[in-house]
Amino acid sequence: MDQASYHAYLHSFATYPRRWFERKTSLFVLSLAVFLPLHYLLETSQLLPNTVLSLIGLALYLMGFAADTASTQYVFSQKPIFDKHDLFFPVAETGAFLPLAPSLKHHLLSVNALVAILIAPFSFLYPSLGVAVFASRIAATVANLRHHKRLSLTLEMTKDTTSV
Repeated sequence: MDQASYHAYLHSFATYPRRWFERKTSLFVLSLAVFLPLHYLLETSQLLPNTVLSLIGLALYLMGFAADTASTQYVFSQKPIFDKHDLFFPVAETGAFLPLAPSLKHHLLSVNALVAILIAPFSFLYPSLGVAVFASRIAATVANLRHHKRLSLTLEMTKDTTSV
């Protein structure tokens, strides 16, 4: 492990500190905080079943999955650069059933993707589920973009020390 890149990554937290949406527990709480009141509102106002709302829920669910997967791939696209310069890559995938540095193939052909596909019809039946998952996936996407910024900053700081 290259100590310079590890310390540079830790230093990048001063520029981009960890936020609440970068914790898995917070994402789960966010999902519940969106799902429960929205579902209650839709049920009590007797807006369900409604095909338009169902399609919106399904579309948001799928867009959230796509955004999270794309942003994860964006983060891990930097791994070859770290490997090329023999630097420590400090980010690892936290999703269950995925390798630490997953490829797009791993994301799309994993147990996680299968579970996402199996849950998709429920986001059609319960649009509030699609909205809730979308909210947590967008928060995860923002967290991934912050990881990317930290990694870019780490590369800049380590290039300064390795070029001397």
